[in-house]
Amino acid sequence: MAHHILDKEKCPKCGVPIWYAYSEDARIGFEVKHHTCESCTVLEKETESKSYKRKEGQTPYVVPTIEDIDGEDPFVPTRTTFMTEQVEKAQKALAKKG
Repeated sequence: MAHHILDKEKCPKCGVPIWYAYSEDARIGFEVKHHTCESCTVLEKETESKSYKRKEGQTPYVVPTIEDIDGEDPFVPTRTTFMTEQVEKAQKALAKKG
């Protein structure tokens, strides 16, 4: 229920919470940032290729695959390992700044 409420309290186009997006308070500003999603990159390359033909009613989607590299057991990342990596990156970035 809480997720549904929070989801409905966002701008339907950009996803910014309505208390920021619709506020006329001059102190609130916005900046555009970018992220790179590797699965979106693969999907875009596939759907933008000249040979791609989408059949009516079909929607392309991405499924992660884990590749065996040099005979090693494939490492399957979890949410926890991803978040730990993000924290470590942020800590390194902060250490470089100061």
